[in-house]
Amino acid sequence: MPFERFKESIVQVRDPEVVKKWLDESAWKSTFVTLQTTEPQTLNSSGDLERHFLENHLAASMEEGSSFTVSGEASRTLDQSALVAAVRQAWETESRFPARFGHKLRELFFKNNLHIFKGKKGIQFVCLVRPKPLVMDSVLISPGVKIVLDYIEAHPGCTRKALVDALAPEASATPEARNILLQDLHWLVRQGHILEYNNGTLEITRPPKKKETKPSPVAEPAPSPDTPPPPAS
Repeated sequence: MPFERFKESIVQVRDPEVVKKWLDESAWKSTFVTLQTTEPQTLNSSGDLERHFLENHLAASMEEGSSFTVSGEASRTLDQSALVAAVRQAWETESRFPARFGHKLRELFFKNNLHIFKGKKGIQFVCLVRPKPLVMDSVLISPGVKIVLDYIEAHPGCTRKALVDALAPEASATPEARNILLQDLHWLVRQGHILEYNNGTLEITRPPKKKETKPSPVAEPAPSPDTPPPPAS
């Protein structure tokens, strides 16, 4: 910068309050004192502090590994552009299709004795009991359980309240009958034969659909050179 232009940028201030404030700020100076050295050293600037850390403490502060965990707030304040770009790329990838996040959740659910199952439209749910289809055997299934299953089969998406009000109306059924009905329903839910979703709807656990395998077409053997051609019609 030319010296004349530099002089033009200088502003002279004669306000006593502004001058006093500048003098007060200039009277203070920040210094840094080392704590992990045999004799304390005084560092007069942040640059000296950074050089001291790089020369004496960086190697002990670094850790090597294949994966590290960082909080969301810390990931947004990283100084290294390469790390910021890697975090952003991983975030965008998981936002489009959170496969790794889903696998990690599956591991955590499994460790806490929670089970994941796939419901309608491919949506995955988490429950305390592993879903288990019930074998419909008239000898093993009690009449009360069969009534509950038949009602849910005939009214898909019904709720617990709708089931009880339909099978044991409060106006005509005794409290004992309603309790027996609820006990049968609770048993079916605890065994995983009935799925009770968080919105209150009930669904019968179905066995997984078997994939249909189509028989592979059998290729006809190629005619041998000695085979006479078919007669012309």
